[in-house]
Amino acid sequence: MKEAQKKAFGDAVTEETLNPFMWVCKSHYYSSHLSFYNFPYAFGGLFARGLYLKAVEGREEFLKKYMKEGLAKLGDEKIMFKLTIPTVENFYADIMEDPHVVRVVALSGGYTREHANELLAKNHGLIASFSRALVEGLVAQMSDEEFNAKLDESVRSVYEASIQ
Repeated sequence: MKEAQKKAFGDAVTEETLNPFMWVCKSHYYSSHLSFYNFPYAFGGLFARGLYLKAVEGREEFLKKYMKEGLAKLGDEKIMFKLTIPTVENFYADIMEDPHVVRVVALSGGYTREHANELLAKNHGLIASFSRALVEGLVAQMSDEEFNAKLDESVRSVYEASIQ
């Protein structure tokens, strides 16, 4: 039960808040006289998951469509976009060519620095804004030399990905 709670709730629970007897307090799940009681929950959960997967499937195209519509409505304004790095090569190339766009900055999107750098190298013109990925591997217990060497390695790897 505790493992299921950890999987479902992640960092939101601690060892102190986990309840190995959670299933006991949900007796309505097991009541034989409540026919199909769980069906709406199961159906709703599966339906929501299906909708979410459909939304995720076309999220970059969806966003780009509305970016273009917004850019078309601008007058003399200049803007910068800060977006999660796309999974499709050179996906925002046409956005970057729009005269209203000063820069398109790419977040590392929760990827490791190595994977974010691979995606960045395939998206020419994007500028990295990898704050989380940049500090990956840095820990307080490092000596100044170790810390500076690791940070230098991080900066160099992001720079190399940026100029490919």
